[in-house]
Amino acid sequence: MPEKRLLSATVLSHATNISRSKIEDLGLIIAKKLEFSPGKTALQKVISSLNGKVLYKDLSKKTQKNRYSLEVAKNNDFTIYASNASSSLRDNYIFAHEIAHYILHTDFGEKPTKFKRYADDLLEWEANWFAASFLMPEEEFKQISSKYNGSILKIAAHFNITEVAVVMRSERLGL
Repeated sequence: MPEKRLLSATVLSHATNISRSKIEDLGLIIAKKLEFSPGKTALQKVISSLNGKVLYKDLSKKTQKNRYSLEVAKNNDFTIYASNASSSLRDNYIFAHEIAHYILHTDFGEKPTKFKRYADDLLEWEANWFAASFLMPEEEFKQISSKYNGSILKIAAHFNITEVAVVMRSERLGL
């Protein structure tokens, strides 16, 4: 089981206000602590190692039951609600994003909370920054991008992630 307190400060269900680069660094640190290998380790394995679970649902209707993407009951007890119509590549990003919320915004479940599916605020940006770094570490991303001459398809296949995520990461890294 990974060390529970990987963050220097307790951060609850509000934005950490940590800089983007520090959150990206945390993504790398957490990936190593969880023995996650980008493009190789199944995100389901990571979720299980944190004692979380994934429930697939029909999310085509915006109902009260479908408004949350993550529910944290307590430490070592969280559920990610995923669409049963999503692709595995999209799920990888979603899972990393929800893991980020669990770690960054609930301090590994110390503060039970629910995260809304359709939010757009600093909390979401922080989870996106973490997920991008967790799934596509900067140095490896640059090496793979160079190896494949910037081919979005080949880079996406290497990291087992969507092309959209690769384009966004490429832009962030100025490639």
